[in-house]
Order: sequence, then C-alpha cells, then structure tokens
Amino acid sequence: MLDTFGNSAGNGEKLPVDLDWVRSEIAKYPEYRVVICSHYFSNADIAALQEIAGQNSRVLAFFHGHTHQYEVIPGAAYVINDGAVAYTAFTDVSGTVWNFGYLDLRSLWGYQILEWSGDAAVTYRVLLTADYQATNMQYTVESDIRQTEIPLGRD
Repeated sequence: MLDTFGNSAGNGEKLPVDLDWVRSEIAKYPEYRVVICSHYFSNADIAALQEIAGQNSRVLAFFHGHTHQYEVIPGAAYVINDGAVAYTAFTDVSGTVWNFGYLDLRSLWGYQILEWSGDAAVTYRVLLTADYQATNMQYTVESDIRQTEIPLGRD
C-alpha cells in the first residue's frame, strides 16, 4: 500500500510514488507476487510502475481509485482503477466552497474483490443496487459485477 495522497501539511497534495521504495520492497520478498495499491497514481507514476513490472514478472497489478472511474488498462501489469463512488465536486468562484451534490453516472457505489486461485487471479468490481439522489438527478442503479482475469504465470 502506498500513500500518494497527503503530506505533513495535510492539504491533500498528490504525491509521486516512491519508486526506490517500491523496488526495494519487491527485492526484499522474491518469493511473493506483488499487487500495488494506492489512492492515486498519476500518468507518470503508472508509466514508471509499468517499467518496473516489465522488469519483474511478479508484479501483477496496480489498484487505485482517485479518479472515480472504473477502468482496466492492460500492460506489463494491469492498472485497475476501482472507481467506488463519485459525487462530482464543483467549487465556487473563490475555489473554497465545495458542492458535492452532482452525481456522475460513470462512477457509482461499489467495491473491488481480488481472488487468487490456481494459475490466475480474478478481480471483481461490484456495484450495489442503490437509489441515488443528487442535485442534478435521481437514479436507480442495478447491481453489476465486472471481472478481469490477471494471469499469474508471466515467467
């Protein structure tokens, strides 16, 4: 687990992945497969992590969720943006007053399951049946499960 969303000032600044730390942790545990999770990965982080995965087949996937969009990007390792929930936030002109009342249907309540079995891992993105009430709409979502198989035998 990486902390890429915060700092000692507490202002929520997005921090880059500490790539040296990731490399050292992977090297410490040569017998394990690796899944890296974080609140947020920038495009630069993803490119650097994919490079690490390309050099080490034990790195299977990267999970994050900050952008609130469900997305699976294949590569040397899968990048899986879990999504979860997103009420779109807008600020007033000053940039200080947030309104989270607008629902973005691309990202709804849900959770992620990672299941290991035999020669594959499977990730399930599960949406819950729910009624959403927001400033811009009311919407009922039916439950939905999306899955991605992640091969374990890349050697």
